[in-house]
Amino acid sequence: MLLQYRASSRRILRPGFGYVATTSMLVLLLGGCNDTGETPSPRRVADSASIHDAGAEPSSEADPACTVSRDPDAIVAGTALGECIATAMIAAGTGVMVLEGPEMETTTTQYQFRPRLTVVVGNDTMRMVVTDSGGWARGPDGHWLQEDESSSNPAVRIATATLRGLRATMQPAAIAGGYGICPEWVSEGLSSVEGDEFSDYQAFAFRCAAPYQLAGITVTQLKIWVDSTFLPIKAITSSQSPILESSTVSHFSAWGEPIDIPNVATAP
Repeated sequence: MLLQYRASSRRILRPGFGYVATTSMLVLLLGGCNDTGETPSPRRVADSASIHDAGAEPSSEADPACTVSRDPDAIVAGTALGECIATAMIAAGTGVMVLEGPEMETTTTQYQFRPRLTVVVGNDTMRMVVTDSGGWARGPDGHWLQEDESSSNPAVRIATATLRGLRATMQPAAIAGGYGICPEWVSEGLSSVEGDEFSDYQAFAFRCAAPYQLAGITVTQLKIWVDSTFLPIKAITSSQSPILESSTVSHFSAWGEPIDIPNVATAP
């Protein structure tokens, strides 16, 4: 194990870690991808060879097999749009998503798809690092817990379940399937991206044609803007359940740029 967490069960089970797990699961359900509480900027990849290996230069070329229509009012199958978006993200190699909403902490997700999956999610309360073969979660006390299916420690078990869920959502098929849950999308063609931060920026917009169900939550609104290669730029989501109503905004950026991977081998 890269990390050893030597603390009493009472210390591990502090209330804050339960909040971390809850926040993380909301991120997974409502965002599809997520974050590191810090403003993303182009930084070198951390020197942790145990969780990162340098790969080939990412490509920004769109898959020529993507035939989704971007004409106004075109009806697009959810699976087709999802495959185009997932293919573009994987071709870019890396990217950053910032998820924000009034009911949650702003959360930043950095992801790298090649040469191996690496996802870094975080905000002021928690941080998670997931690769294709391992995962680590840091709670409010600053200590890291390593994913361990054999652990009998309740906090480690919660962290393990959350990390496994994050890894599953970032697989290519899951990314495509996430957008495919909406059966039909309506193309709005080339239009201005909503939000003052985008000013006169234009992109191709798609909105989900009707509400749909996701893990007991009704997604009442979902709209996404993509560039000419189908890389996401911004998405807005509104959802409701018997106990929660939520609106979130996702900002995507830094496609193909290096991400900052914490060196968990030297963490507390």
